[in-house]
Amino acid sequence: MSVTPHSLSLLLVDDDPSSCDFLAECLTDMDLSVRAAASGEEGIAACESVSPDIVLTDLHMPGMGGLAFAKQVRERWPDCPVIVITGQGDEASAIAALKAGASDYLKKPVTVDDLHATVQRAVDVAQSCRAELLMNLPVDRMDFQVVVGSAFAHIVSLINTLVRDTEPLLASRARFGLRIALQEMLLNAIEHGNLEISYQEKLDAIGRGQYEELLDARCREARFRDRRVTVQVLIDRGQRRIAYRIRDEGRGFDWRTQLATSVESRLLTGAGGRGIFLARSLVPDQAYNERGNEVTLTIPLSVDGVPASRPVPDPASCGRAESVPEAAAGL
Repeated sequence: MSVTPHSLSLLLVDDDPSSCDFLAECLTDMDLSVRAAASGEEGIAACESVSPDIVLTDLHMPGMGGLAFAKQVRERWPDCPVIVITGQGDEASAIAALKAGASDYLKKPVTVDDLHATVQRAVDVAQSCRAELLMNLPVDRMDFQVVVGSAFAHIVSLINTLVRDTEPLLASRARFGLRIALQEMLLNAIEHGNLEISYQEKLDAIGRGQYEELLDARCREARFRDRRVTVQVLIDRGQRRIAYRIRDEGRGFDWRTQLATSVESRLLTGAGGRGIFLARSLVPDQAYNERGNEVTLTIPLSVDGVPASRPVPDPASCGRAESVPEAAAGL
């Protein structure tokens, strides 16, 4: 996916000058305005001063650590994606950061490819937030369907379409998490569903610097080029919920085995399923069909601007899901 033409600002928070310089240098070709801070306290002051679009922070810093910093940023600037950098083998910190509100994570040693891919996802979310259409129509029930092709270029505008009517119904933080969850599920539907790109194929292509070429080649193949992603949306004030059913035309996958793998194991081994893990940590109410080519995400509506009461999900329990019949998801 190409970098957005509109320059966004990124705040880099790290107490190690050499690490800061390396990360800033790696980001020079992403058309981002990068500003650095040497501590969590400096990072908060910078956020108050410039309101960055994206924050990238190390977790382990003296004074205000990265975890406390990330939590405060998400509470005060809920539309700002926060990416945390964890040490090698420090899976517990990655999980804690996601529970605190981080939108994504990187593991050391950080590679240029991983940095670009992770920051690009945050760029897409930030750009989508900028373009969101605020509609405050007093609609009791809305049910619509969107069908798109298998091109990544459609995703940002598709998310705008899917989320634009939720502004008066969901708290800002819930809406932000919904954007990220939808983005991850749509990427999976296109990449692994319609285009049938395996996790190993993706890793190999990224390692060769040929991932975009792989996507283009699959999109041109006769058996893949006409496949579509269908998203059905139900906004129901009466039942106090919003549901998104995302279906691709691929072969599906063994979601039971995928979700049975622990979070710690996935983070430690670098196994696939990162997008599913992130999406379930943000929108835990999900259900797959038997085949595995359809997932339904359900999120409760807010009550007078306050999200409906529900426990904060533990990412360690995100391996649980339920299979539902085609007609049982309420859409």
